[in-house]
Parts: sequence; structure tokens; C-alpha cells
Amino acid sequence: MRLQNILWIARPITSRACRFSVYLAMLVAGLAPVAPAEVQAATMAAVSYIGLNNGLWNTASNWSTGVVPANTDTNQFIVTIAAKPVVFDRTGTTTINDLILSNSLQLNSNCNLSVTNQLSLTSVSLTSNGGNFTANGPVTAATNLSLTASAGARIVLPALTQITENGYPFGSLQANGANSLLDLSQVTTMEVDNIFTGIQANSGGEVNLRNLLSITSTSGHTASFNASGGTINASKLSPGPSSIQVRSGGNLLLGSLNLHNSTVTLSDAKSTLSLQGDLSTDITSSLNMGYDTTLLLDGNFSNGLTNETRFTASSATVQVIGTSRHTLEVAGLDLGAIDPVNNGNFGFGRLVVGQSGSAATMTLVDFIDNGNRSGGTEALYLFGSGGSDGLSLLGGSTLALNHLDAYDRINGNWVSLQSLLGGNDRVAFDGGYIAQQAVPEPSTLALLAAAVGFVLSIRRKR
Repeated sequence: MRLQNILWIARPITSRACRFSVYLAMLVAGLAPVAPAEVQAATMAAVSYIGLNNGLWNTASNWSTGVVPANTDTNQFIVTIAAKPVVFDRTGTTTINDLILSNSLQLNSNCNLSVTNQLSLTSVSLTSNGGNFTANGPVTAATNLSLTASAGARIVLPALTQITENGYPFGSLQANGANSLLDLSQVTTMEVDNIFTGIQANSGGEVNLRNLLSITSTSGHTASFNASGGTINASKLSPGPSSIQVRSGGNLLLGSLNLHNSTVTLSDAKSTLSLQGDLSTDITSSLNMGYDTTLLLDGNFSNGLTNETRFTASSATVQVIGTSRHTLEVAGLDLGAIDPVNNGNFGFGRLVVGQSGSAATMTLVDFIDNGNRSGGTEALYLFGSGGSDGLSLLGGSTLALNHLDAYDRINGNWVSLQSLLGGNDRVAFDGGYIAQQAVPEPSTLALLAAAVGFVLSIRRKR
């Protein structure tokens, strides 16, 4: 091929792929003795932060090689930060291959750092104030961490599966401020000690731990959750001894919650604790729910408390969802259709069964003596809250009284729900039904029918 013909072909072509095709043609013609830069292998460089000057990432003299690490087509970097803390001040998005971090790294606003290969975190304070930190490759170590996303920042570690906190004085997981996200969605286990300060989501921030299955402690330390106007999603976790606070309209999602040596506090309107399973309390625990707070429950409610001062919910809402059958332990002193006082008498402001378009069934039980039986059974009191009556049945849901007394404040007057039945098995109420007993599920009816048929067949053979 003649040189002028090759040059004529290359002249209007600007894309890298096309230029490379032209280069191959030139190579065949023997006219390209040197490979172009884009097909040369990138050079991998190991660089350490030495911090001789101002503590900033984007200052060349702060690095062992005199070069600010930032991947290009020809240069890629393995970065170690150990000796001194670093402020990441390089605007835009910077990419590096590996990061070995054992000190403090703070990202400024609009300064984004992406780690494409391996990440190691040991005794680390990683804070982002409006910048984004992403590590898509494997995390080879995650020990003694303080991770904080603030001012709309995102810290995303999709390959991190385990966190260990052991003697680090600043250990915590936090998201602070609207749209701030700490995404640890693949973490399944955490091990903490008595110095770990907990998991926090504040003022619109979100901590995503949706696959977390266990938090264990080397020292019996209580796990701490604080959703103060933010969201913590640990919807598969059933924690042990815990300190739980949901405030300022925050939202905490957990699995089941077995309260032993634990404290749960919901304060401020619209604060919500959402459980994907059961809630149980014992005499070592306390449950305090303030005005217009909500416990959203897809499971059973078992109350083992005997001291009314450790249970406050007379202006809060308990809402039961899910299609499976649920039970609710009644615990109050049965004083009839009057205000029971008695520190709230283990009652609720509102009991909501089901959701619009999705029916649920709640059955009252009295399995536990909460100190209020007085020779009979205990009772449920629903005080009403926010101008609404105490009981709401949505989407065709059913409250089964199970021959227990329950009292609802309707239009300001206390009413016995048993009296509303009037000897009937079931009556319509609100958007659902009050019943004496829950109607068996179709699968249960089928089993009963099969059992009856089996018994009858045996009798016929006799």
C-alpha cells in the first residue's frame, strides 16, 4: 500500500478505534515502527503519602514519587496512606487502582475518588463532605472503621462483607444530611467492642445495611442505633442487647427484635420503627413510644413487662401488616370501659390492622401474666391519638378478640369491643371486621377437612 493512500484514509478519521485500524494498515505496510501510546501497556506505580507540605492530596510534593496519583491510559497507581492524614482536594473524579488506607482520609465537596481494584481499611477514619468515594473491587481488610458520609456525599462499598471493630476509639458508621448515603449493602456480619459508638443516620442521611445478619460483641457491648431524621436499613438483622433511638421523623428497619437488657425510644412525630418479624419484651427491657410515632410490625407482639413505667405507647401507633396471622399480647388491668390511668396500662394510642388493599389478621392473646390479671384475664386499651379513634381496620382486616376484653375510645367515649359483637361471631367495623375468633386460613381448613375424612374412612372400615 502506498503511503499517500494511507494518509488519505487517515485524514478524516478521528476516533481511537479508527486510528488504530489505520495504524494496523501502516504496520502491515512496514510504515509503523513504533506502537502508538494507546496500545501500550499501562505502567503500575506504587506511591505513598509522605505529607511534607499542606496535607492535601493534589500537591505533588506530598507524594513519595513527586507525582499526584490519578490513573491515566499510561499510568496507574497503588496508593498507600499510613503516615499522615490526607484531605482529598482534587475536583472531579479521580481513579486509582488500589488503596491501602490506615489513617484519615477526608474528601472535600465535589472531589470524587474511585478505587477500581483492591481496598484495604485498617484503623481508618474515612469522611466525605460532599464528595463520593466508591470501591468496586475486593476489600481485603475492614478493621476499626469510622465511616461518615455528610453533605450529600456517597460512600459506596459494594464488595465489603464483614466489619470488625476492636479497640478503635472512633469507630462508627454515619450518614449525615439530606441525600448522604453510606452504602454497605453487602455487609453480613459485624463484630464490635465497647468503644464502637454505633450506627447513625441524621437529618436525611441513609445507612444501608440491608443484608446485615448479625452483630456480635467481644465484650457484651450493646449495639447502638440512632436514626435521627435519617434512615437505617438493617431489615434482616435481629440484634441482641441494643440501645435504639428513632427521633425527628427518622426510620429504622430491623428484622425481629427480642428486647433483653435493651431500650427502645421513639420520639418526635412521624418517627418509625419497622420490623420485618416479631417484637418481644421482657422485664429487663423498656419500650417508650412518644406522640405520633409508629411501630410497623410484620409479626407478633409479645409483652413480658410487668412495670407500666417501662412501657409508654398511649399516644403512639402500632400498625400490623403482612398476610400471615399475628398475635398481640394484652397486658393491661381490666377496669372496664373507663380511662384506666395506670401509667397507660400497657395500652396504645392506636392499633391499625392491615393496609389499604392488603388485609391482615390480628388475634389478641394473654399468654403472659403482666401482673394485671387479678384473678381474671388482662385487657387491651386503645386511647386514640391525633384526633383518630383507637382502632382502625384497613382493607378488610380482622381483629380477633379471642374472648378477651379490649376497649377503644370512639368519639371520645370508651367502648367495649366485646359489646359491639352483641353475641355475633363477627361484625363489620371501620374497613374490616371484629371477630371472636379468626377465620382459619384456607390451608388450615383443607388440613382439617383431610383429617376429618381420614377419621371417617377409618370408622367405615370398622
